[in-house]
Amino acid sequence: MTGKQHQPLSAIVRTMLVLALLSTASVAVTAERKGNEKARAALESAEAYITQKNWRSARVELLNATTADPRSAKAHLRLAEVALHLFDGVAAKAELQRAEALGVDGEQIAHLKGHALWLSGDLEQAEAILSRSPIAREHLPYAYRILGRVQMARGDTAAASTTFEQGLALAPNDSQLWTEIGRLRIVISNQGGAIQALDRAVELDPANIRALELRGRMVRTQFG
Repeated sequence: MTGKQHQPLSAIVRTMLVLALLSTASVAVTAERKGNEKARAALESAEAYITQKNWRSARVELLNATTADPRSAKAHLRLAEVALHLFDGVAAKAELQRAEALGVDGEQIAHLKGHALWLSGDLEQAEAILSRSPIAREHLPYAYRILGRVQMARGDTAAASTTFEQGLALAPNDSQLWTEIGRLRIVISNQGGAIQALDRAVELDPANIRALELRGRMVRTQFG
């Protein structure tokens, strides 16, 4: 025999297992890093599209972001907001659930939940969330705007008027709120008031498509 000692087989196996685990962990970390980088790039691209109000292109980029990093709460939340702009309440609800499961505060998204429920036709649940759930103060004008639309859908124009005024008291320069006030005044046949509200909405945001559409519709009705 030589003086050389052989390493026990079990020790060799353990070493190989450790090396394999380290290699797997390294691959996983690298994949996660690449996924996060792809998600960040897609999210940045989506934000640019959102600024342009190009909702469909924003949705494509946000889907890319959530695919690359399924645990990105921000990407899921932004995807929900874009879905609402595209009138897709079902998709918005699903993304809001994912965002909340990833730690987004319920008070920060209650207004969006109400919006998604309204678009999905669940007026009762929408009204319950918007009128009784805790909502972050900065989102109250949005919540009042959607609650007013829910009340209009239920035929309660008096309640909707009160609700819009509550929102306006918090955000007097909210173009979207003025748009909904204009819409309500059209419904109750207050044409002069509707024109005034829609003109104010466009003054505050010249790119407000909804206000421009409603104003154009009134012009066609008046002049054919």
